[in-house]
Amino acid sequence: MKSEMYWTPTDENLKATTLIYVISHESQMAADKNWKEFLSDPEWIKVRDASEIDGKILAKPPERVFMTMNAWSPRK
Repeated sequence: MKSEMYWTPTDENLKATTLIYVISHESQMAADKNWKEFLSDPEWIKVRDASEIDGKILAKPPERVFMTMNAWSPRK
């Protein structure tokens, strides 16, 4: 799992409640394995629980979109 990019919208209605990020994996199968391991990691669970002591941070679960880079993309 590799952290790639993070954005916040410029739209006033979205910028305080939306985070868009790209995380890369070797494959979709690797992504599934990586997320399963991450979500069951005791240190992550401890940090997540502490950060949510006053309530859940996310109003809804994140959306997962698997993508592949196009040949004309400037980044290889």
